[in-house]
Amino acid sequence: MSRFTSLFLLVCMASPAFGDAAKCRLIKDDAERLQCYDSAGVEGLTPSDQFANLSISGQWDVLQSRKLYKMTPYEPIYLLPIAYTSSPNETPFPDLNEGEFTNTEVKFQVSTRLKISNNLLHRNVDLWFGYTQKTFWQLYNKHLSAMFRETDYKPEVFFSLATDFKILNLDNRFIDFGITHESNGREDPLSRSWNRLFTRFGLVKDELAVVVTPWWRIPETDSRDDNPHIEDYVGRGEVRIVWKTANYAFSTALRNNLDSSDNRGSVEISWVFPISGSLNGVFQYFSGYGESLVDYNQRMQRYSLGIVLIDWI
Repeated sequence: MSRFTSLFLLVCMASPAFGDAAKCRLIKDDAERLQCYDSAGVEGLTPSDQFANLSISGQWDVLQSRKLYKMTPYEPIYLLPIAYTSSPNETPFPDLNEGEFTNTEVKFQVSTRLKISNNLLHRNVDLWFGYTQKTFWQLYNKHLSAMFRETDYKPEVFFSLATDFKILNLDNRFIDFGITHESNGREDPLSRSWNRLFTRFGLVKDELAVVVTPWWRIPETDSRDDNPHIEDYVGRGEVRIVWKTANYAFSTALRNNLDSSDNRGSVEISWVFPISGSLNGVFQYFSGYGESLVDYNQRMQRYSLGIVLIDWI
């Protein structure tokens, strides 16, 4: 993949001109606007226009009612031209001399999902396919020809059960069960990949959401394991807390290996703020292990700034 292919995909997914969606932005009624996006064939791929003035709970209602085979928001879509770390991880790259990576690079992510089956077994269970791609790009590194340092690909398949019960005064709206494959598509010694089963609980109350995702790594033989003991670094689950106001969104994601004797994990904090119209900026802070697969066993601290096209919903 050329260095511009992923950026082209990012721009296309965010553009109101993608398909025939520009007219949909002018519709004020939520249901009519959603129907317009459906007809345009770009459901969920413009910046939060179709979710305007909806609470997180309302957004989740819309997502659960999606038609089959429509591209739908999943994880955030963002472009961070400034992604700074004081200690780039050069250890996995044997052909590089020390100090060849720049401290500042570009980080961006695209993500979408498709519903591929409705109401399985005559119950409120849907089958989804999700895909997320995160890239770290040494754009400012002329010495290394602005190389893509790392791209991680994460396809997954999951069943989603709509629920309606309370936990700690929060409404549990769904429970997901699925399998995730994550890899960077490279050869040794840079190859990284792992597979895991996960369960996901979505709890919400108005503008507060808590998503709890424990997972279990599917074991591999030593000869096939590209990243030994990755779960001891990246963690065995994630808790994400999202709170939205009229203009801002705050998100904290915590991962942990649940090992009191050798505790590791990570924290990611994001603040989304308005810039102009429907364009939002984002400041992101990450500390810990597993920001990218190639860095899974290297502790990193990163400060990033850029724009978010679709945030946490």
